[in-house]
Amino acid sequence: MQDLLDTAEFARYIVMDARRGDYGVVACTSQGQWVGTARVLYLPQQNPGYGFVAPGIGELGVSVQPEARGVGLGTELICDVVEIARVRGDRGVSLSVETGNPARKLYEKLGFVDAGGSTGAMLLEF
Repeated sequence: MQDLLDTAEFARYIVMDARRGDYGVVACTSQGQWVGTARVLYLPQQNPGYGFVAPGIGELGVSVQPEARGVGLGTELICDVVEIARVRGDRGVSLSVETGNPARKLYEKLGFVDAGGSTGAMLLEF
């Protein structure tokens, strides 16, 4: 973990900051172990993430432990943070996914569209 925090490129995706509006959800087992997370970060325009689309649009990130994949947990987590974004009155959420990544089909199914540009950004507007 410290290696990730010491690498600026990755650290910006790990540290959440409620002061800038970041939020997320965590899925845990009945024993309290985390198996998945979805978070929306409002990274600054001067140090944007790969899925940056515009100021005020949060960037969605999803992580699901290998043993919890393939059962719809990622979809559920995404839907949870999208609902939070809607309730908050956000304009939308973005994400970054490489062309050819199988997750891209899931994002399209959930309403995300290609945001243009070379970063693989996708956008879900409300």
